[in-house]
Amino acid sequence: MEINLLTDTFELWKGKNGFANTPHEHADWYQVTLPVQGTCDLLQNRQTYLLQPGEGLLQHPGTEHSFQVGALAAVIVIKFRGSLLNHKSLGGSQEYRLARNFNPEEITELFRNWSYELLGNETDALMVQQMEFQVQLYLERLLQDDGESDRPGLHNSVSRPYTSDPHMIRVIDYLHTCYRTAVDIESMAAIALQSRYHFIRSFKQLTQLTPYQYVLRLRIDEAGKRLRLSEESVTDISFSLGFSSVTQFYRTFLRLKGMTPAQYRKLTKI
Repeated sequence: MEINLLTDTFELWKGKNGFANTPHEHADWYQVTLPVQGTCDLLQNRQTYLLQPGEGLLQHPGTEHSFQVGALAAVIVIKFRGSLLNHKSLGGSQEYRLARNFNPEEITELFRNWSYELLGNETDALMVQQMEFQVQLYLERLLQDDGESDRPGLHNSVSRPYTSDPHMIRVIDYLHTCYRTAVDIESMAAIALQSRYHFIRSFKQLTQLTPYQYVLRLRIDEAGKRLRLSEESVTDISFSLGFSSVTQFYRTFLRLKGMTPAQYRKLTKI
């Protein structure tokens, strides 16, 4: 483990090359665990998660957790106090969750830049304030406040992006029609009249998501509606929306909604 940045409000460090720790908890710190290379086996509240690069998890204060990474793997951890993001309810406790998958290349580059800028300047108050602001901005994009919605777990709904490109409009229409079935990049790229490479770049620039992430959000949005409005079983919902297994559906739902399908149904049932 190498601790790179430490201030009164956040701590940023990187674990790699077989790093592992024992189960522990933080009394007054939040933590986001962000695998950037290889896989990360994370144990949280006695449940194991096999995280890939781009798949992060949030640990609230008091949450028991531990993780280990492989010999060629790496994970970046950001610990922060609630005061770093507590703009709206000073003095109150906040409940946050991951808003979306993250970009491993982006946080790796940020980690490198922050380490370089702060190294040797830990006593420079202005530098520390600037760094706290940058970390705050990143966390605000990565996390969202669960108090911002009357219904829990409804933050990751997909909004149709605006574009004047008729071919990309056709792609979006195609996804909103066919997301329950298997879709592939080649078909979408053909509709967009672009190469596979340029289509992926264009799509992410338009939606801020990869095509796969966009489809997953459409499926989870529909799953949420069915959980609220119907008596369908989780298994039936899972397979009718194109998931390869109930386990995949469960993990995706938990990551995007911040709770299990059963918890979501209990809290939002109409």
